Amino acid sequence: MTIDPNQPVTLKKHSQVKGNLYHPREYKPGELPSELLTEEYVTQGSPEVPTFSPFAGSFEETKVIIGAETPNNELTSYQTSTVIVPTPVTRIQINEATIEAIATLEGIGLIAAKKVVEERVKSPFTSLEDLKARVPLGKTLKWETFTDRLLFDNTLVEQKTGELPTSGII
Repeated sequence: MTIDPNQPVTLKKHSQVKGNLYHPREYKPGELPSELLTEEYVTQGSPEVPTFSPFAGSFEETKVIIGAETPNNELTSYQTSTVIVPTPVTRIQINEATIEAIATLEGIGLIAAKKVVEERVKSPFTSLEDLKARVPLGKTLKWETFTDRLLFDNTLVEQKTGELPTSGII
């Protein structure tokens, strides 16, 4: 595919030319130097630049390298930093989850998970208070520890953002 310099292009990756840093995005004709108008750096038509979404799943760590240039465009030093994007939290629908899924909560064993399932068969849990009353955990571990992961009828225990979660529900 030949790149037409008279048409908009999308830069695929961060690039540096003559001390100028160019970010991945769409550029109008004439905005990018001719050195970047190759298939290695740009596309035309539908963009191939990956987009970030905090709800698209987990991402691997990314190394960010920061360098300084001399007036001769020589790189003199590097500093590396690692950025880790957290994996979205998996929420557990307490009235539908399996024993194994409930036991994935840190500190909750198979015995407590089995008790949750036994109690919800009698009647579904309606709230955190209901769960605490029917399945007590002990002195150190509390159900409140898991408020960001527990769902009762697809509603988080304590909704801080006012939005329903979009990450996985077990």
